[in-house]
Amino acid sequence: MALTDSSALTLDHLRRYVTGGHMGSLYPVGEEPEWRRPIAAATNDSRNLVPEGLFVALRGGRTDGHRFVPAAYIAGATVLLA
Repeated sequence: MALTDSSALTLDHLRRYVTGGHMGSLYPVGEEPEWRRPIAAATNDSRNLVPEGLFVALRGGRTDGHRFVPAAYIAGATVLLA
């Protein structure tokens, strides 16, 4: 599932409203993200990730999305929700 029209969703929204789980920035250590920058797209499938997108790592019946965090990083994810 991919959400491609998420222009209103920003990093600031996520850090204020996401509870439970863990959200982390995939920016280099010491580099502060632009909190008001819109997230390009959101997906739970690392194969559909777009640069500057949000990757949601979910545990499912067949696989664990946490296994694909490195692939999401390589694909250009800037936000991780796990």
